[in-house]
Amino acid sequence: MPELDHSDFFILPSEGEVIQRLPTFLFSEEQHPRRSQAETARERLGQRWFFDPRFSQNGKISCATCHQPDKSFSDGIPIGQGLGQGARRTPSLMNVRFAHWFFWDGRADSLEAQALGPIEHPLEHGSNRIQVVRLMREFYRSAYEASFGPWPSSLMGELPPDAMPQRSALSLSPKIATYALASFQSATQLHEILREAERRRVSVWQQVPAHTVAAAPAVPEAWVQAWEALPQKTQHAANEVFANFGRGIAAYERTLVAIHSPFDEFAEKVGQGKSVAESLTATFGTQEYEGLRLFLGAQCHNCHNGPLFSDQQFHNIGLPLRGGEKSMDIGRAAGIILAQSEAHFSCKGPYLKQESESCKELPYLDSENLEMMGAFKTPSLRNVAHRAPYGHDGRFATLQDMLAHYNELPTEAGIGHREETLQPLRFSVIQLIQLEAFLRAL
Repeated sequence: MPELDHSDFFILPSEGEVIQRLPTFLFSEEQHPRRSQAETARERLGQRWFFDPRFSQNGKISCATCHQPDKSFSDGIPIGQGLGQGARRTPSLMNVRFAHWFFWDGRADSLEAQALGPIEHPLEHGSNRIQVVRLMREFYRSAYEASFGPWPSSLMGELPPDAMPQRSALSLSPKIATYALASFQSATQLHEILREAERRRVSVWQQVPAHTVAAAPAVPEAWVQAWEALPQKTQHAANEVFANFGRGIAAYERTLVAIHSPFDEFAEKVGQGKSVAESLTATFGTQEYEGLRLFLGAQCHNCHNGPLFSDQQFHNIGLPLRGGEKSMDIGRAAGIILAQSEAHFSCKGPYLKQESESCKELPYLDSENLEMMGAFKTPSLRNVAHRAPYGHDGRFATLQDMLAHYNELPTEAGIGHREETLQPLRFSVIQLIQLEAFLRAL
């Protein structure tokens, strides 16, 4: 029979139930296949690009500025900082090869597309695809040709210093925009939206996109004009080179794998037929095991499942607003629209075609799904102890703070509504310590 925690009658899974669950959390051999010599060469090239700050407007920002190796390829600060301060926490890149949907809102359907986004964002690298092309031609041409084939002839001549196309504006339907307004808990920001709508003489729902985190960043007009002045053949070649730049960085990012933890060692011993008691180790002992039972008993694995301890989907966990928030972050509700409206570098576009899991989902995503309002991607729990702070906006400084949120749960989310299946843990202090010990063993 399952044991009972008599403090609040919380039902813990039995040893047999725990053992049945363990295989679902382990990586398989197929998930990390051998790589060819050509693939290894592309990974090395991508690594050089990843650490090269010249692919930024000021020559000081590289991918590694925010994705630092000694911080589990994150940055250790609440909000990402490139040329300016962003709006969300920098996600870790560890084990990203096993993921699908990228960024907190899932606006990129491939790792390649994810790699390109920050390059042209004014608060991150602040660069543009023609600057990337020029740098590639000057410093990396022979290495590029070894991995991707001949350099395009249309990119041999004179090019402007900076050029890129205009971004598509975020377009919300009346349904999504109205729900965002109705569920947003900031009276100050709502007043600002109403005032701006009146000033511009537009419907209130048409004003909402400009006040979201996902609003399209402005592109310098000179860059847009320079892009539009390029021959179509040159634009196409520049997009091809830019896409390959993303392929190279993604190839390197796929090498960032951490798949053997104290938990894995414990689970593998159990899988070999040993009892739980025989499988406990110095780094996965009784406390970690009791934390695992709590993790399973509380149904944490509904969202944190599989080898990554993530369902790769999006959930509103009921985060209240914090003081000083100047724009609404509608999360996945915008991410779906951005992913489906990406013309060049989505998996359905002309440059990064593929048939990944997210690509198969892309056409069927509901851009008017109200459940996605304020929802963000379930982060992997692998290496979670090494990448504080926590949350999409970095509001939780420690694991204890993060667990305290789940232990109590606020009654109202800052926007949208908390998932109904998510209920307060109501764990005791001892139980929270055990659960944290388990998480640290991942």
